[in-house]
Amino acid sequence: MRKTLDKTVTGVFALAMMAFLALACALVLTQIVGIVFVLPDLVVTAETLFKGPAIVGAVLVSLLGYALFNIRGEKPAES
Repeated sequence: MRKTLDKTVTGVFALAMMAFLALACALVLTQIVGIVFVLPDLVVTAETLFKGPAIVGAVLVSLLGYALFNIRGEKPAES
């Protein structure tokens, strides 16, 4: 049961991480294009379109990472 859950959550985590990274890269790259070509509307539009979904994606990835950590039963590393 734990192995199946681990595989499932790992797959969902990987997909969520890729989606989050794609959104974050789209946000940054679009804003860079807006800055380079002096298009302030593009910078604002990029923020409007990508900021909210990127934040939701980051939260989802962090929750899935936490779940995966607990499913695997790992002990926190001591510093």
